[in-house]
Amino acid sequence: MGSTSTSNTSHADNIGGDPLPVRRPDTMPKVPDTLAIMHGLLGVVKSEYESAGHLSSELLRSLHMLHGQTLVSALDLIDCKKVTIVTSSSGRWVYQVTGSAGTPYMD
Repeated sequence: MGSTSTSNTSHADNIGGDPLPVRRPDTMPKVPDTLAIMHGLLGVVKSEYESAGHLSSELLRSLHMLHGQTLVSALDLIDCKKVTIVTSSSGRWVYQVTGSAGTPYMD
């Protein structure tokens, strides 16, 4: 008679040897959701900036680990005052970014 397995692993063939255990997707360790991490980090950014008026080196390092050179470039645009908010008479607003050639872009 065959036996039924209730194990959370199955076996893959190992060429020339014993079968290797393989984890099923339902037993794999959970990887944190990148969006959830960013949402949490942005909450910390907002809170720290509102209370201290600047961001700590530790927080900037965390942001840099996630965004790399994109963050550096974005912060450079802000430091050079190339990002402005344009507000219409109705109160709606958009960001205007002036590129290195002086061309304004709106988003």
